Amino acid sequence: MRKKQYRDRPYIIRSDNRLPERRDGTVNVFLRKIPGGEQKIMQWLVLIHVLSAIMGIGPTFFGHVLVRINQTPEQLRHSLKLAGRLDFFPKVGGSLAVITGILLIVLNDYGTFTQLWLVGSLVLYVLIQIVVIGFVAPSQKRLAQWVFDEANLNKSELPWEQRKILAKANSMLYVASSMGLVLFVFMILKP
Repeated sequence: MRKKQYRDRPYIIRSDNRLPERRDGTVNVFLRKIPGGEQKIMQWLVLIHVLSAIMGIGPTFFGHVLVRINQTPEQLRHSLKLAGRLDFFPKVGGSLAVITGILLIVLNDYGTFTQLWLVGSLVLYVLIQIVVIGFVAPSQKRLAQWVFDEANLNKSELPWEQRKILAKANSMLYVASSMGLVLFVFMILKP
């Protein structure tokens, strides 16, 4: 057996071409001994993780434009239709980001799950989901009920109650976007 460096972390290559061992002696069963294969798989996994995270959190940053204050009912109708179409991306991208993130932690030697950047990232992700699913989505649903009601199709202004709901949704999107920025900082800097 000989030691080899991979991203500043030693692992053992066996002479019998069996699976590589980690420093702690465990075998990484997901990665076969292919010349350069481990690094390529990790690069693809990181790429998928980053793209799915952007796709999963990205629409949160569009929310301010879609749920802006001082819209006419007609503009709000259009914005809510677009917001409905964007809901697909966080569901797929967010789920894929969590799965690939867990795979990256398991397959690489990042250390324990109790590191600040890792726990902070998971907590922020869950908090973003709580804010969007628990506060923004119900507000948008209440707005959509009023805006798409046939009795309100000819209205030129939003009533006070709908403006208040719109302002709440907008402020919650700012909260979610702020947490999304901190999440990206955690993922990039890994403090």
